[in-house]
Amino acid sequence: MRNKKVLFLFLFFTTFAFTQEKGQKFEITKEGFRDFKWGEKIEQRKDMKQAGEMGQIKIYKRENEDLQLGTEKNKVDDILYCATKEGLFSVRVYFKEKSKSNLLTYFSKYLGHPSKTKQKGLETYTWENNGVSISLQYILLNKNGIVEITKIKK
Repeated sequence: MRNKKVLFLFLFFTTFAFTQEKGQKFEITKEGFRDFKWGEKIEQRKDMKQAGEMGQIKIYKRENEDLQLGTEKNKVDDILYCATKEGLFSVRVYFKEKSKSNLLTYFSKYLGHPSKTKQKGLETYTWENNGVSISLQYILLNKNGIVEITKIKK
């Protein structure tokens, strides 16, 4: 009887732990971000709308964007996609103070400890992995931040 209880508890906790992790996934790879591929011509997607332009860079927003990274704890305010005529090269994720520690934990879990720099009024955390650079910048004055995910050119 004791062995059955131990087996039940073991199965229960391993299943519980697995389902907790199952909901969270890392959405950035060397191939792209979410269902986008680096270099993809995103203007051809029906759910993408141009939101701005800076020189040769066009900025897009996705209609009905899922404004979280990994799990619902990582809520963000906006996600913008940056492309040139060569295609998607960068994604910008905007967030407020309440998401900072969750996003740091999220990126550190998958990418390890970041390098950190601090300038007057600005904290920057940087990771480079698999040909992708990720920079989380937090502005102390207005308590807003941005995560910039950029494909590193070879």
